[in-house]
Amino acid sequence: RGHVVGQAAGGILDLVMPMRVSGAGPALFCAHPMVGLSWCYMALLPHVDARYPLYGLQARGRRRPEPLPASMREMARDYADQIRLTQPSGPYHLLGMSLGGNIAFAIAEELERRDQQVGLLVILDANLADLDAIESSNEPWMIYNLVLAQFGYVPGVTAADPDPGARMLELVRRQPGLGLEEWPDQRVRALQRVITNNVAVARAHQPGRVHCPLLFFSAMR
Repeated sequence: RGHVVGQAAGGILDLVMPMRVSGAGPALFCAHPMVGLSWCYMALLPHVDARYPLYGLQARGRRRPEPLPASMREMARDYADQIRLTQPSGPYHLLGMSLGGNIAFAIAEELERRDQQVGLLVILDANLADLDAIESSNEPWMIYNLVLAQFGYVPGVTAADPDPGARMLELVRRQPGLGLEEWPDQRVRALQRVITNNVAVARAHQPGRVHCPLLFFSAMR
C-alpha cells in the first residue's frame, strides 16, 4: 500500500502538505514518521470524517539544502508556527505515527506553552525502541534500506556495497512508479540526512507533560 500512497501524494514536499482542505471542522495535523514525509497519512482520508481538513507536517531539508533542527523542541516550534499559519486559532488536533507520535507530543507541549488549546492528541505506535540500533550502527546502507522499504521498493542495499547511496539510486531508477524515480539524485540522498537527524533529536529529547486529551493506539499482530 505504501507505493500507492506515494503515487497519490504526487511527490508533494511542502512543509505542510494539504491532503484535504475542505470541511468546516478543525483540521487534523499529522506529524511525519522517521522518514520525514507524511505521504503515509493519505491512507487516513477514507477514515477521517469529511468535516475535518487533513494536513501532513513534513521535515525540512528534502527539497533543498537547509539547516535541520538541532532539537525536538526547535522542531516543535517550527511545526507549531506552520500549524498556526494554516489554522490561526485552536482547538488544534494532532496525530503522529511511530516517531511522528513523539513529534506530535512535542508540538502539543509547544502549543500549550503558547496558551493554545489542543483538542486531541492521537499517538499511533510511538516508541523509541528501534532508534538505538539505527543510530548506534551509523551505517548509511541501513538508512537507505529503510527509505526503500518505506516507499515500497525491495531493500537491496548491503554492507558490502562500496557506495550504498549509488546502489539505492540504482534500485529506485530500476523500478518506476513508486514515487521516487523522478526525484533528482541529491534529493533522494538527502533522505538519509533527514532521517539521521530525526533519530538524533528524538533520542536526545526528554518529553514533558501535556494537559490535553490523548488517544493512544498500540497495534497488535
